[in-house]
This record gives sequence, C-alpha cells and structure tokens, in this order.
Amino acid sequence: HAWLQVFPCLYAELVSRLPADIWVATLKKHRSLLDETCGSDGSVAAAVQALLDAAGYASEGTVAASLRAIPESETVQLTVVLIRGLQGSGKSSLCRALRALLQGRWINQDEEARKMGRRRGASARERFLHAIVEACADNSVRFVFVDKIHTLQQHRNDVREAVASGFARRMPDCGRVALALLDLVHPEDEAGQSTEALRVCSQRVLSRGLGHLSFLPQVADTQAVISETARRSEPITDEEVLGFDVCATLDLTLSPEQLLETAVTHLHTADLLATETGIECLTRSSIQAATDAAYEHERSLQECWKTQYWFVKCSWEDILWGSNASEKPRQHLRAALQHALSLCALPPLHAIDNPHVTLLWIDHEPLDDTEQHVDNQLKEWEGRTVQLAIASLVADPALGVLVLRAQLVGEAPPCTNAHPHITCAKRSGVASVLSNDL
Repeated sequence: HAWLQVFPCLYAELVSRLPADIWVATLKKHRSLLDETCGSDGSVAAAVQALLDAAGYASEGTVAASLRAIPESETVQLTVVLIRGLQGSGKSSLCRALRALLQGRWINQDEEARKMGRRRGASARERFLHAIVEACADNSVRFVFVDKIHTLQQHRNDVREAVASGFARRMPDCGRVALALLDLVHPEDEAGQSTEALRVCSQRVLSRGLGHLSFLPQVADTQAVISETARRSEPITDEEVLGFDVCATLDLTLSPEQLLETAVTHLHTADLLATETGIECLTRSSIQAATDAAYEHERSLQECWKTQYWFVKCSWEDILWGSNASEKPRQHLRAALQHALSLCALPPLHAIDNPHVTLLWIDHEPLDDTEQHVDNQLKEWEGRTVQLAIASLVADPALGVLVLRAQLVGEAPPCTNAHPHITCAKRSGVASVLSNDL
C-alpha cells in the first residue's frame, strides 16, 4: 500500500489538523481512502483532504479554525471530561458531583481496582481503559467523567485513544465526541509549579483519613507520594490543548459548590451541555444536592474501609520515651535507631508520622467467612488500649526501610499479620508493603 510508505508524513499532517478522537475514528471508517488517494511520489495532501472531508472539517485556515469547523448539523453526542490534579486536589469529589448533576458515567482507576478485589486477569489500568471504551461505546451515555491524576502525557493519550476507540463503535452518523480537560491548580502557584498545591493536597489527604480512594495515609507516606507525583508531572503541550474543546484551570481552593459551578460554566460556555440539561441545571438546590451526593459517597468509603483495615495506633513518644526515658531498653532502642539511620543516610529516609501495627488488611469485597469472623472480633476491640513489646529493630540500607518487630502482649486482639511490625522510616517511593516483606 502506497500510504504505508508515506505514513510518517501522513501522521504528522493528521496530528496537526485533527484531534486524535476524530482522525483515529475517521481513519478506521475510511481507510480505503488512503489507498485511493496516496500518491507514490510521497504526497499526502490528497489523502489528508479526503479524510478532512470525511470527517466534516474545513480544509482551509489555521489549525485551530479547522478543529472548530464542525458543521452545525453535527451535534455533540458525547462529552468526555478529564479531571487533572494531584491526589487530594478534589478530582473524585468533583467528578462525583458532576455525575450527580449531569448524570453519565464516573470512571476512576482506583475504583476499578477495588471492584477487582482478588480476581486475576486484567490489570487495574487495563480495566480502567476498558471501562472508558465501554462507556463511550454506549449510545445512551451523554457524559463520561474520567477521574485520574493525568499528570503524564502518556496517561492522557491513553484516555483519548480509549475514547476514540469506544466512540467509533457507536451507531453511524451519531454526531461527534467532545473532550474537556479541567486542571485543578492552586492560584498562588506559578505555571509548572505546585508548591502550594502540594501543601494543601497533603493536608487534605491526611484529614480525610479512611475516606480517600487512592491511598490510606496510615499506610502510605503521603507527602512523599504526592511530592513524587508533582515532580514527575508533565505539562500539557500546545498540541494537546488543540485536541480539547475545553482546556481550563480550576481553583482547587474553592468550596465544592463553587468548584462544581465553575466546571459546569466552562462546559456551558463551550456549548457542551446536553440540550435537555443546559445551564438551567445550575440552581442553588441542584448544586447543593450534587455536592451532598459526592460527600455521601466519601462517607460510605470511610465506612467501607473501617471494616477492611484495622491497626493499633501508636505514638513515637510512647515507643521511644514512655514514662521513664532512662530505662535501659529504651536507651538501647534510641541508640540502635540512631545507628540504623546513619547507615541509611543517603538518600535520606522520611519518618512515618503515624506509627501503627496492622492487624487486618483486606482490599476486596465481600469478606470470606474467616475474614468476617476476625473483623467481628476486632470490632469488639475498637477504641481499647493494648500493650505492645518491641522485639527487634530491622534495617535495610539498600532498600531504604527501617522497621520495628512488635509483639502484642497479654490480652490482645487477633492479628492476621504473621510479622507484626511498626514502620519507622523509609525512602520516598518505597512501597509500604516492603516493610512487611523485610
């Protein structure tokens, strides 16, 4: 095929003239046009023009003009909204509120992972992208809200390809798909910076406790995880911006109600709301009802996690000092910790702010009979004080993990962990599960 010989040039021209959701779908439907129009001399102009005509786009003017040259008869049949931001920026709350207000599908990778439980098969990422494809293929779906940090360009490209793949499966002549990207940022941060956003997001995750979907602060180094996400974040390129009908920033410090209203206003300004919905949906009562629904979902998460994750909460003051700081065992423990920290000095370790001993950790539903029995026993211990003994100190300088082996003393709750321990410190990016392996 002649078009295969000139594909690099053809690809570059298509990317500059059409958003991915349009040209990929058009290419799938009209691939025969390439065989008919691509010349052996390497010219791709005729092929590009044929695809532009097939997609219903203008052939003249700037790239931006051609991207917007949609015939009036071609209405928006699907609006996909990508919410971008750090963990704790309010992405999930906003997506849930948008779903409650506008209907549609809310798709979150962590939620897909939670649905998987212990089932084997596709990864959480694959299930996440598959859910997007299925939602976009469903003719009855008008809105899809994609909830992911979207800090890497590859992640954003994956979503756009999934959208194009799903929408191409809809009934022919069903209009077009529109893409919106709403970026949650802190108003005091300069472009490309996230100092203030990092501070606010870390505080929010810690304050939400068991109500955060991505990770639990009791078992994750919140500051380190969010800092690493911010460090690796890739800016949205000009080429990417051209592929979205809406690309706007939202102030993450706004109240949930204000944030929801601002997001819907952006969609309305770009004429992306369904005609039966319109801006009339923005009443005080409807906005309040939508944000209440989002909050209720977060509260249900707290209840869900409460029965799935049990731990003994400790404090460094009790562990290292207690009522008598001069006790020989505690002196030995403090000296051992100082020595271990000196061995793991580079790169530095970060202390765990919330020391704890995990008793039961379940990442699936429903609980089996054994898990349910242990869970019921632990409910009887909730809020009670227990005694712990420190058996030994274990450090791995190469891995960057420092843990204390612990024992429950006397009358104690059941513990499903064969190696009860307290993580003292670890390097940024080291998974918490490695403490248990160590």
